[in-house]
Amino acid sequence: MPKPIKTKRCNRCKKIKDFSEFHKSVDVKDGMQRMCKICNKEYQKVYKRTYRKTDKYKTSAYEYRHSPQGLLASREVYKRNRIKKLSSACVRYKVKIGKMIHPKLLKCISCINQAQEYHHHNGYDKKHCYDVVPVCIVCHNKVHNPIT
Repeated sequence: MPKPIKTKRCNRCKKIKDFSEFHKSVDVKDGMQRMCKICNKEYQKVYKRTYRKTDKYKTSAYEYRHSPQGLLASREVYKRNRIKKLSSACVRYKVKIGKMIHPKLLKCISCINQAQEYHHHNGYDKKHCYDVVPVCIVCHNKVHNPIT
């Protein structure tokens, strides 16, 4: 007994076509896209000409990030933040294995509120990795972003 050929109506051209003329899609019940391959191709051409180029912020940000100047800047940011991330990871690990008390069980050193996180008050160097004090989020933001 031969299998019946499944058909579907294209939402764009409104023609009934075989399933072989549609791309697959997991978002639709029948497993096929709503537009046939031909209509989808036309739609993509129009979209690329009109909408992709109008979003200048995204294209200019992409171009900057992939330019030599942008790549150099991202490397500098990575180098600057790498030590901070490693120091914070060391403290989180000590808290996880029980060598340090969780900051939420302590009081903030600046105010009497409950602490939320640790602050590396002597810097992020390897020798000062565990020199931390418990602070609430408000006080931590004041330390890192002082109002001038």
